[in-house]
Amino acid sequence: MGFVLQSPAGKNVVIMNAINGSENGGFGILNKTYTFSDAAATGLNAGGPTNPSGTYKCTNNSQTTTWPTPGPGVVGGGANPTLATFNGDDLNGAWKLYSVDVAGGDAGQVSGGYSIAINYPTKGCNSPVTIIPVTVNVPVVLNTSLPVNAVVCTDKNTSFTVALTAGTLPVTYQWQVSINSGNNWANVVNGGVYGGATTATLTLTAPPVSMNTYLYRCNVTGAAPCGTAPSRIGMLTVNPLPVIIISATAYQKLWPGLFTRLISTVSPIAASYIWFRNGGIVATGTANITTPIPPYTVDVDGLGTYQLKVTDVNGCTNVSNSVVISDSLSPRVFIYPNPSSGIFQVRYNPTSNNALPRGLNVYNTMGQRILINKYPLGVPYANMGIDLRNFGSGIYTVEVVDVNGNRLAVGRAQVLR
Repeated sequence: MGFVLQSPAGKNVVIMNAINGSENGGFGILNKTYTFSDAAATGLNAGGPTNPSGTYKCTNNSQTTTWPTPGPGVVGGGANPTLATFNGDDLNGAWKLYSVDVAGGDAGQVSGGYSIAINYPTKGCNSPVTIIPVTVNVPVVLNTSLPVNAVVCTDKNTSFTVALTAGTLPVTYQWQVSINSGNNWANVVNGGVYGGATTATLTLTAPPVSMNTYLYRCNVTGAAPCGTAPSRIGMLTVNPLPVIIISATAYQKLWPGLFTRLISTVSPIAASYIWFRNGGIVATGTANITTPIPPYTVDVDGLGTYQLKVTDVNGCTNVSNSVVISDSLSPRVFIYPNPSSGIFQVRYNPTSNNALPRGLNVYNTMGQRILINKYPLGVPYANMGIDLRNFGSGIYTVEVVDVNGNRLAVGRAQVLR
């Protein structure tokens, strides 16, 4: 703790410096009244315990001290400066008392003010006591572990935060960014990806991959005359969304008996995947470089639009292109297995009226109709199952008819018993 007195003429005298502060033992000056006189017997003791109230010589234990703005700067004067330094000056005007506390974490004031007694060789006049309150503000001290580094996918949000551990309020915040490894810094302005540029928390909304490795810090300015404290530097890592491409290995138009496989390429490496058909999940799993995403097999019962959703090793998620697997629009009748033991499938896909119900008529070799079935069909090549196990071996005619009984197609089925 230290005090320097400045006359109206601008002369400075250290009346006490480095006395009972935390920098030399932690003994604070509490509720004491000190009188400083060149005629006093001793100066103040720099160490503890706290000097009692009384009259002392001016004491400057630091010899030379730089007093921060708005103080007078560098003031010397030796170990025991004298108030006689002011002799011969015009003493009328505003006297100033500057104080400094070089250790953070505490606060105080000269609660009773101070007074100056001036003795003249001849009797002069008495001036009224002037009480000047002195407010000591605590410099800003920041949490040295903040802000922490941030890792984010380019379609997500993240933030950087700072926090005070000491400092007199109010304080102001200004975030800064460096795009060249800390060689230059620029103030962050709200807008675009940024929000909270002058608050304790800077938010970034969906930052682009081009911002990867940007550095951020916050300058926090305390109450005057305390200065600005820069925070720790945090790095931003922006990971891109995975690139996913799917394709069919063979046919994209199928009929019964044909199938295709959907394969994928993913970068970066996938950690998990989900296959979709027409927006619904059809397969899920985990993947890595040793267990990549397996092909997905599609036959005529799996016609539709396929996509692959992947979460990569960085935790970023994206969806692939779409691949449409459709029917071949062939008007043929497909009967299989053929020959059979009597149980077989009939599949037919007309070029129109796909959603209408259809029927099957089965005839034996004598032309007798032995079976009539109707089916409420709604998709291409829907399965129309037949069971002829109650009939003998032979060749049977299978007739596909529409809802009105009109023939659409005819096929042959062989039953072996």
